[in-house]
Amino acid sequence: MATRDVIGNMAAEYEGLKAQYAAYLQAREGMKFYAKSLLRNDYQDVLKLAEASLERGSLRTSYNNFADEMNQQIWGLVLDKVNIQKLMTVDVRRNFAAFSKAQGYQEFTHEAVAELVALVLDNRETIMEQAVESVFDTFTKYHKDNRLHVEGWVTNSQWKVNRKVILPYAVEEGFSGKVFCVNWSRRDDYADIDRVMCYLTGENYDTCVGIDTALDRYGNQNSNPNGVHTVYSRFFEIRAFKKGTVHLIFREEFL
Repeated sequence: MATRDVIGNMAAEYEGLKAQYAAYLQAREGMKFYAKSLLRNDYQDVLKLAEASLERGSLRTSYNNFADEMNQQIWGLVLDKVNIQKLMTVDVRRNFAAFSKAQGYQEFTHEAVAELVALVLDNRETIMEQAVESVFDTFTKYHKDNRLHVEGWVTNSQWKVNRKVILPYAVEEGFSGKVFCVNWSRRDDYADIDRVMCYLTGENYDTCVGIDTALDRYGNQNSNPNGVHTVYSRFFEIRAFKKGTVHLIFREEFL
C-alpha cells in the first residue's frame, strides 16, 4: 500500500511538473511578446534580464528588481520616442538618469510622460544655453595646451571656435567591408553639436543630416587609398583620417 501511495504521488507530481513547465514555456513566450517593444536595443534579452534578477535575493526582491530594470528601460525608450529630441541633450539625459536613480524611477504612465515633456519644454532655453556651452567646450578643449589630450592641435583655439575643429578618437577602422565606423563614444557629441547648430540657425533637428548620419553613409563605401575621407553633413565638411581624427569645417562662415 505504501509503495502504491509513493508511486501515485510521484505520478501526480510528474503531471504537475509537466503542467508547470508548459506554463513556464507560455510565460517565456509571453514575456518576449510584451517586451519586444519595451527594450532599447535589439541585442537585449528580457529573459536574461529576468534571470539576472533572480540572483539578487528573495522572490519579492527579484520581482522588484526586474520591475525597476524594465521601468528604467521604458523611461530611456520614451526619451528616444517623444517629440523633444532636439532638446534631449546628453546632459539632460544624464541628469534625468541620475535623479531618477537616486529618487527611484517614477512609474510609467501617460501622466508621468506628459509631466516630463512639459518640464523639458518649460526649460528648453536653459537646456539649449547649456548645450551651447558644452559644445563650445568640446570644440575648444583639444587646444595644444590643454591636458585633456596630449597631442593637441594649433587649429583649436583655446578661446574661440575656429572654422576648422579637430576631434580625436572620432572614427575607427571599419569591418565587414566598411571604410570606417563612427566611434560610439563620439555619437552623443555629434548629436549635441547638431542640436546646437539647429538651435542657432532655426533649422529642424528632426530632418537635419547630422554628422554621424553623414559619416555612417560614407562609412559603407569603398576605401579611399590615401586614407582621407571627405563627407558633408548639413553644417560641416567632414574629413575623417585613418588615425581616427575628424576635421569639422564649417560650411558657412557666418556660423
